[in-house]
Amino acid sequence: MRNILNGLYRFSAILSALSMVSIGVIVVVQVGFRIVNSVYFSLMDDNLGLLFPSSAEFVGYLMVATSFLGLAYTLRKDGHIRVSILLNNVPPKLHTIFEFICLSLGTIFMGFIFYHTISFVYDSYVYDEVSYGIIAVPLFIPQLFMLFGIGVLFVAFLDDFICQLRGVELSYKDAAEAEIGSGGFE
Repeated sequence: MRNILNGLYRFSAILSALSMVSIGVIVVVQVGFRIVNSVYFSLMDDNLGLLFPSSAEFVGYLMVATSFLGLAYTLRKDGHIRVSILLNNVPPKLHTIFEFICLSLGTIFMGFIFYHTISFVYDSYVYDEVSYGIIAVPLFIPQLFMLFGIGVLFVAFLDDFICQLRGVELSYKDAAEAEIGSGGFE
């Protein structure tokens, strides 16, 4: 089961990285088109009309996908901002209680967000909402990436919550200790 979950987190991170690369490709293509249009206009006194339709919308969708798809992997690798000043200065028993409270609240909150995001995406699908750009994109399609990212983050919180209950070392503890041990911050 651990390999399946870690594979899910890695898959989500890979999708996030691919979204980021796609943003770069779209921006480079759009800039290239503008340069070609400008050179052609200065030589021929006419507009060539090269255009990447709805590029700004696609970049926006990909930015959302990049952000949400990377959340779970970032949590597992202790990349989220954590205010650990209190946790690092309390006795181990109290630290465990605080960690339990944080993971409980995080799991409940992400479950709540996941549930309502499902409803949000479903409504976009049912009401056939589309974007207003040159290319009319059904909005539930980019929203699915957000839903998937939130779902994987919910699973990651639930995973760490169950590990906490079972007394297993939490994923981000290993990453934090490795960072501290290698001369990192903290």
